[in-house]
Amino acid sequence: KLQMEEKLKKEYFIDQEILEERQKELLDLHIHGAPEEIMDWIKDAINNYVLEKFVSVISISGTAAEFILEDVINQTSLSKSQKDKIKEPYHRDRLLICKFSGIIDEQEYGWFENIRSKRNKYVHPKIWMEGTTPEEIESVRLNVKSEAKGNAKVVIRDLILLANKIYSSNN
Repeated sequence: KLQMEEKLKKEYFIDQEILEERQKELLDLHIHGAPEEIMDWIKDAINNYVLEKFVSVISISGTAAEFILEDVINQTSLSKSQKDKIKEPYHRDRLLICKFSGIIDEQEYGWFENIRSKRNKYVHPKIWMEGTTPEEIESVRLNVKSEAKGNAKVVIRDLILLANKIYSSNN
């Protein structure tokens, strides 16, 4: 019973020092101009980062980025049918269409693409391919956990830089 309690504490309770360390890692990030619903997604990502839920950070950031791109597309002077056509394909294709049509610039595309590719890596890990052994699946799971922290920090920074650039230019 004592071992189970210790395991649960380790799994679900984060030391106060670790929480403070995670908060300090994000102190230099400032968000300005984003609408409330985007701010909510960003806050969720930050809170998950502090709680060391790094895969959740990446997933939430990917969703937020998709909403930001939707806002960008909606703010163009394109007709409704043109906007609807852009929104139809996969997110990667939407990004390319927006980049090549000048809706987003190269820097914005880079942030969007980095968030998208990291999100896909963690949300759709390539573990269910035919012939994958249980050992290979476990190896992927361990790699995901060990890589996610660094990638989460990069993704959340890109999300905030993206939101700041997109929404500050619209005010």
